[in-house]
Amino acid sequence: MKLLKFELKKLWKQKKFYWLLFIIFISSVGLFYTNYSVYEEKQKRAIEITDMYLEEINGIRHGLEELRRQDALSPIQEQQLEIIIEMNGSLLPWRYAINQENWERIPQLQSTFLQLLQEYVSHDGEFPLLQGIELESAIQKNEWLIEHQLSYEDEIFPVSPHLFVLENTSFLFGIIGLSVLLLLLGNIVTIEKEQHTIFTLKTQPVRKWEQTLSKFGSLLFVHIIFVSTALLLGILFPLLFTNYKLELAYPMPLISDNEVTIIPIYIFLIYRVIMFTFASWFVFSLILFISNWLKDSFTTLMSIAVILGIALVVTEYFPMLLSPFNPLYYFSSSRGELVQNSIVAYSISTGIVTCFLLFFSIIFQEKALGSQQGDGMKKPFRKGETISGNKLRNIFVFEWRKLVRRKLFIQMNVVLLLLLFAGYYLLAQQSIQKERTFIQNIEQSIEFFGNEENHIAPLNHYKEMAETQEEHREFYEGLIALEEMKIEYFQEYSMLMEDALDRYVNNNWDKFYEYLLHENRVRNQEEGIYEISQISHDYDFAGRFTVEVSIEEKLWLMENNVRPLFPGTLIPTIHHYFGKNQEGYEYFVEQNTKVDHSGLYSLYLLFQNHGQLAPIFLLLFLLGGGIATERGKKRTLSLLKTLPIAEKQIYIGKLLHSIVVSTLNLLGVFAVIVLMGAVFNRLGDWYYPILKYHSFSYTNSNKFTGSSVEGYGYEFLPLGEYLLHTITLTILVLLFLLTFTILLSTLFKNTLSVFATAGMIFISGYVLTNHFLTEKAHFSPFVYFNIPKITNGEVATILDNEKVNVISGSVVLFLTSSTFALIGYYLLWRKNKIDRLEVKERSTVNKSF
Repeated sequence: MKLLKFELKKLWKQKKFYWLLFIIFISSVGLFYTNYSVYEEKQKRAIEITDMYLEEINGIRHGLEELRRQDALSPIQEQQLEIIIEMNGSLLPWRYAINQENWERIPQLQSTFLQLLQEYVSHDGEFPLLQGIELESAIQKNEWLIEHQLSYEDEIFPVSPHLFVLENTSFLFGIIGLSVLLLLLGNIVTIEKEQHTIFTLKTQPVRKWEQTLSKFGSLLFVHIIFVSTALLLGILFPLLFTNYKLELAYPMPLISDNEVTIIPIYIFLIYRVIMFTFASWFVFSLILFISNWLKDSFTTLMSIAVILGIALVVTEYFPMLLSPFNPLYYFSSSRGELVQNSIVAYSISTGIVTCFLLFFSIIFQEKALGSQQGDGMKKPFRKGETISGNKLRNIFVFEWRKLVRRKLFIQMNVVLLLLLFAGYYLLAQQSIQKERTFIQNIEQSIEFFGNEENHIAPLNHYKEMAETQEEHREFYEGLIALEEMKIEYFQEYSMLMEDALDRYVNNNWDKFYEYLLHENRVRNQEEGIYEISQISHDYDFAGRFTVEVSIEEKLWLMENNVRPLFPGTLIPTIHHYFGKNQEGYEYFVEQNTKVDHSGLYSLYLLFQNHGQLAPIFLLLFLLGGGIATERGKKRTLSLLKTLPIAEKQIYIGKLLHSIVVSTLNLLGVFAVIVLMGAVFNRLGDWYYPILKYHSFSYTNSNKFTGSSVEGYGYEFLPLGEYLLHTITLTILVLLFLLTFTILLSTLFKNTLSVFATAGMIFISGYVLTNHFLTEKAHFSPFVYFNIPKITNGEVATILDNEKVNVISGSVVLFLTSSTFALIGYYLLWRKNKIDRLEVKERSTVNKSF
């Protein structure tokens, strides 16, 4: 018990409790404010749900009534039409209740609609928006609301206590919360080695297992504070700022093996807390286990993050690992719903793994001390010869030697290389597979459309109807002519695909692009089946902007003779007709996102997936501590002050060293990616087109001279030019982060305070700029953190501020970075001046005596 108190006191002295509570508070406040700011749109969101149902009902009704006009309506379809008309009528009181904000009555009205929908489905009807297990879930949930006399609530942006605490815990009891706990507590063992206090502990009559379990106990105590605070704030904020009451009986549907179970929300929260608790225990035990072989905090945190990251990726990549017996099952995005059986299995299996890791942590603890023996003797640089020169240069060399001596820089780059090679291998496999699948789909289409037997049935049917129904002969003859035109078109379409594949095999892209261009023009109703049948269509939710931009892309590719990339025929854009159908949009993006493992395009995909953040964060943690790294228990800054070097010179030396090393390292990472692609595939096409958006206001101004669709402008950038802009902005963002954290290091005594403060400022600045200061966003350096979306104009389009671009970003980031550097220099110059005056006054006083 005394050891546990000792460990907790150390955490208290390090102010980690303060930072933990502060992070939870800020996260909860930000999430609640986001939901509360759009609370007034609750009525609009509820109406949108009924609008989707109404649109689907009208479409089904139109089709059935068209069959009725043709006397082709079967008895079962007659019943479907009657039910659809009743469903349409049931939406009217539902919408009226929403307009009147009569939320208590909505479950009853929704029940009528769902009962009619269930009857419609029982008559072989299809309602894509709500079918199968989703329909059963909605029915049972609605029945629970009625039974417990609960009102309708907005679950998209919840502000009620029971729903907001659910969203708050969903955010904090996941990867985000795990990362916070890892950053704050991941060095609980290695910090003892860095400060050599572990040797003092070894002189005390404390057994190995007592020391290990006391550290694990302190981690559990912090975890309890983390969980309880997140739950408390999640309930407290809505109770203080809204009129909602805490309804612990609010229903939560659980779906497992095509069965729906409704449980109260408090049971669901208990399940979530249990699984997050055992997942955290696993991570805590992994920290204690890994720390046996590592001596510094940076390497420990990096190693654990890499291990967990790779394990999580492997878990996502192989479905067979998505099992409750996998400790990372809880953090997987593909895991199933929480059910009692999986919770019990996960808790038991993860608890056993945790016990094993703790056991091995105790067994192998002696190796931690053994690894430090002999650290006192190091081979000197330049065989011990000293060098003379400029003080700033000497400080720069001194900082570089410290970095090399600690070996963290080499370890970081080894980890980055491993990640790059693993990522490139997965990318190459995905690229090859998508190309193969795309070609196979074309071959299947050739076989289907080229076989006349697949299209002759409707033609024969219409011919038969024309002979038997003389009064409708003219109508059916029109249909016959149309079917004959379709069959002729299908033959031409099959030949076009066949020719495209033949030319593609011979590296002739023109015919292949003609085929892709034809596919786009079919969607645009310029060619093909829509033009033949004169059918009006809605661009299949892709949107007119997407279709027309895709056509322009194919023309660019043909003009520059660029090798095609796979899969898909369209470009996913931000202007589409999917609306609230997020799942449909994500599927569309997945099916049409181009993948290739050439050098330049591999680098492009790295930026698109924000892969540049990994080296940026590693370099920031390694080099951004500034003067704060010289403080602490070792206080090497005090030793440096005994030398004829001013503190401001130390500051400038650290700043220049971090800028040069981080810039060269980042460029090296990008070069390795391009080199891997060039060696294992090809360099890539400099002129491959990358879509760049323009804002609505700029497109409709007199300054805009480019192409536009539906009021939004666009252009294409060559891939090489896009990469140059993105690399430039990435380097400037990194320099901004470094100069800011190094400035903070002059104000704070330890690196944790520096990085925690910087993180809070960065996140707050980014949120404020993107949500509240949109008109002046181009003056804020924080808006440029979303680097790939700055380069392609997406942020400028969303904010409707064309000044948010690469040029303004480069200027703002450079000026703010320079300002931070000058402020830090001024603060230390002023501090040195005050120190000299104090020394002079003391010497004068001493002389007077």
